[in-house]
Amino acid sequence: MFLSLNYEPALESLGYDYFDEVAAAEFPRHILRFRNDQLLPRIGLNPQDTNDQDFIQAFGKFQGVRPFLALRYHGYQFGEYNPRLGDGRGFLY
Repeated sequence: MFLSLNYEPALESLGYDYFDEVAAAEFPRHILRFRNDQLLPRIGLNPQDTNDQDFIQAFGKFQGVRPFLALRYHGYQFGEYNPRLGDGRGFLY
């Protein structure tokens, strides 16, 4: 389901100064704790046609969308300005 959506590469259009390509983590097991069925119609999906495995494939196994982009940010760290603090823990999917 999620893999069929037309994703907009908004971050990529900003240029390489705003992100780094990263590899997604691989987890040994997946437990879906919550799914927001109220949001699904807003992105063009029918909740009745979307199952838990669709969520796990997209957001647990990160299948279907490449590249993964870790957002860069800037600020002060240890008293010094650092223009590239992004460490890849959060990425745009």
